[in-house]
Amino acid sequence: MTQKHEPGPWKLGDPEDDPRGFRKIFGGVWGMHNIGQVVNRKSRKEEDYANALLITAAPELLASLKELLNRWHAGDPLINPVSPETIRGEVIRARMAIEKAEGRSRELQ
Repeated sequence: MTQKHEPGPWKLGDPEDDPRGFRKIFGGVWGMHNIGQVVNRKSRKEEDYANALLITAAPELLASLKELLNRWHAGDPLINPVSPETIRGEVIRARMAIEKAEGRSRELQ
């Protein structure tokens, strides 16, 4: 079963706009739907900001990874200049990442 997520792009809110200082993540057609939030701890401000940026980039990362694998499997010479055996591990990890993002990972079962 493929999980449905809010379409990207997602954007990161300013912690100054939240009374608790959280960084909200927004998406949707108008970029106004609150998807989630990341704690903005004073002691780990850089790490929390980096986590929020990674979460915000998730829809684009997933879409580009899926497109790359589709082109690789179709034999696109610009994407597939090496033999499949050479990057087999990377392809498996890419598939696993897509399955995890779509809720099909064995880790989640």
